[in-house]
Amino acid sequence: MNLRIFQNHKNGPGRYCLCHKMRTAAVQHGLVHKGPNADALYRIPHSEKKGLDGSFNKFAPPITLAPGTYAPWNYQNTLFHGRAFFTLILLATVGSRATDLWRSYFAQKLLHMVGETVAFYPANAIQTRDFHYFDDIRSEE
Repeated sequence: MNLRIFQNHKNGPGRYCLCHKMRTAAVQHGLVHKGPNADALYRIPHSEKKGLDGSFNKFAPPITLAPGTYAPWNYQNTLFHGRAFFTLILLATVGSRATDLWRSYFAQKLLHMVGETVAFYPANAIQTRDFHYFDDIRSEE
């Protein structure tokens, strides 16, 4: 191993060097403080009177899912690059609150088939919810 690579590194305070370049994810989902990333079945038993304390680390790095790894996302705070526009179709046979979650699974499979990825980014928005959890559960059935 060439030790000069380590001796001559330039990663001083405030400077970073990429070791591996990745293409920007075709779909980028930003998390949102205060719970919209959790469905109604999670919010009911885990929330308090003042609401679910769904805070995220604002310094967390983005997470890009490897092909074959799946995680649901909704349409809120999600960026679709042009190369992912073909995944924007919504299902007409399920409720409006569930259709975007189902779409996320189908979209991930389609994106993996064409060599694209999905990434989850740190929270960059806050949502204040009204309390309609039971309506959410009924609509997610």
